Amino acid sequence: MIQRRKVGEGIMRKNGSIRKKIFRLTMVTTLVSVVVVGMISICGMWYLRRNSVAMYEDLSVDVSTNSENTFIETVRNNTLELTKKKAELTDVNLSNLQNIVMMLAQNAEDIIQNPEYYNPRLIANNSAIQLMYAENLSISDIEADAALMSNLQGVLLAIIERTDNVTATYIGAERGYFIIADDGTGGDLSNYDPRERQWYIIARQEGRPIWTNLYEDAYGHGLMVTCAMPFYDENGDVAGVVGIDALLTDLDRLINEEKSWQSETSFLLDDQNKTIITGDIPEGAPWNDIWEFLSQNDEAFIRDIAQNIADSASGCDLVYFMDTRDERISMYTISYTTIETVGWRIITLIDYEEIFGPVETLLNNIDDMTGASLENFDTIILTLIGVFAVVCLITATLISLISRRFTHSLTKPILILQDSVADMAGGNLNHRINISTGDEIEDLGLSVNKMALDLKEYIANLQKVTAEKERIGAELSIATQIQADMLPSIFPPFPEREEFDIFAIMQPAKEVGGDFYDFFLIDDNHLGIVMADVSGKSIPAALFMVIAKTLINNRARNKENPQDVFINVNNQLREGNETAMFVTAWFGVLEISSGKMTYVNAGHNPPLLKRAGSSFEYLKTKRGFMLAGMENYLYTQQELHFGKGDMLYLYTDGVTEANNAAEELYGEERLKNTLNDLSGLPPAELLPRVKADIDLFACGAPQFDDITMLAISIL
Repeated sequence: MIQRRKVGEGIMRKNGSIRKKIFRLTMVTTLVSVVVVGMISICGMWYLRRNSVAMYEDLSVDVSTNSENTFIETVRNNTLELTKKKAELTDVNLSNLQNIVMMLAQNAEDIIQNPEYYNPRLIANNSAIQLMYAENLSISDIEADAALMSNLQGVLLAIIERTDNVTATYIGAERGYFIIADDGTGGDLSNYDPRERQWYIIARQEGRPIWTNLYEDAYGHGLMVTCAMPFYDENGDVAGVVGIDALLTDLDRLINEEKSWQSETSFLLDDQNKTIITGDIPEGAPWNDIWEFLSQNDEAFIRDIAQNIADSASGCDLVYFMDTRDERISMYTISYTTIETVGWRIITLIDYEEIFGPVETLLNNIDDMTGASLENFDTIILTLIGVFAVVCLITATLISLISRRFTHSLTKPILILQDSVADMAGGNLNHRINISTGDEIEDLGLSVNKMALDLKEYIANLQKVTAEKERIGAELSIATQIQADMLPSIFPPFPEREEFDIFAIMQPAKEVGGDFYDFFLIDDNHLGIVMADVSGKSIPAALFMVIAKTLINNRARNKENPQDVFINVNNQLREGNETAMFVTAWFGVLEISSGKMTYVNAGHNPPLLKRAGSSFEYLKTKRGFMLAGMENYLYTQQELHFGKGDMLYLYTDGVTEANNAAEELYGEERLKNTLNDLSGLPPAELLPRVKADIDLFACGAPQFDDITMLAISIL
């Protein structure tokens, strides 16, 4: 009872002090804020009025003296920007066609350079796609090449069907044959030799995408243009040219469909021949021969405009002429710019009177608007001052009444909460806070109660969690040892073999990793060597590593060649691989007696080879697709011949991608330099020295990937 009265007295004493402080703070803050805001607002309104009067006066002078010149300059800039945007749209349209040609050339080049990946196909030879060849050739001369290239006939037809205005797509070969897909309007192209055509000759000479001059479509569809590009064989020689024929009917719609001005009209000008390509020619205007009108005009300033169009990338000028529609002088803004893809010019004309007419009306109304605006401004300022004074008085009264009630309701539960928290902090976790305020303070009390309960549960569970962590740590330690025991770790592994020396190390990034190496005698004369990296880390990667290592080892011991080993292992790993894991791997079989190694690479890092008396260099190999990535993938097998004193170094990407605190990579170049600095050492001394250099480079930065290395030298 005595202790409880003391706590109650302390609460009352603190309650009164906090209430007075909050009341005083609220009143002072409110009154100061109201006064400051009021003074700033009144001063700001009078300052705004004074500056508004000066602004209206200056505006009247500026508008009357400078508006026309400023407006003309603005019109020039805006119309030029409008023309540039139309040029960009047109350029995108033409660039899309050029990109299609580049894509087609790349596909043709891939077929020429990699024929082993494609099956010969028959040409449909119907109304949609045809095969032609030069008169001096027979079908047997070109049949094999054309059958391979016919893999693209579906692409040719798809371009026709899905690309507006493309009427024909074709491939002309240096062998003299021609595959064409068109929209069904093509004529007789028998005995057709593409090598004699201008589009073929020019593209072959230029060695890049080219655009031909404009020409009329033979079937009456309108103006057309051809885009062509060469493709090359594996020796870098021209193997042929691909091309498309495209109508330009959509360009007029593209540049004239959406107009900012009623009189706005745009058209394209061929920069080479100075002829109109497409466009909306205004009735009564002398634009039927635009270049003749501009370049041969009697007026020197109009001839200067023609010169500007010929010499400048873009610009905007004013031009006038006698309009035959109403026998009056008409003035137009003429803006022009270049379409980068083909070098054409786009020209836009807008009637100047349509643009400037609204401005003249605006100038006539400015003075009347100025006077009326100032009168309204004075009335608004006086009204706001009166309203503000009344609001200040009402606000001060309400704040005084509200503050008294607020401080009382706020401080009492706070002080109760304070004493309760102090009791809990002293160790009484069974104490509970009972506050019924219906607001955040009550929520805070409930949260503190829950915190005390959670703390008790946490203390009770802490020992259990600690014990569980120790158990998991022990199991991971066992898993680490099991994984290490699966890899060859006794060196030298074949002490009776004096033909070679081999050594390997692996350091996982976590307790267990996904990298692995392996080497084993298939028979007395063949040694198998594996270096691999499983996607991911920890237990899942380790399990996948065990499967992959076992499959490769079993297949190799059945004396399958490396190519067949990877083909079969790839398909086995693909079965039931719901997690989409994969393995990059390098596998080679060394014929010990001859020094010949047959190897295959499934997406793994290229090894480094050091010939006797030379330095380490990266071995150029064909990298196949990763294991478990694509079903029935055909891997490429290669050969390498070792001599006495040669050394091969294999590794995973944890070596070259080791980073330091600055997030810099160890890198392939540093790895090669380190190996060359240590090239005189045997494998058992070389690999630890390389690992020491990686650790020195990392300088304590965390290891994010497994580090695995293997080296074999021929004795």
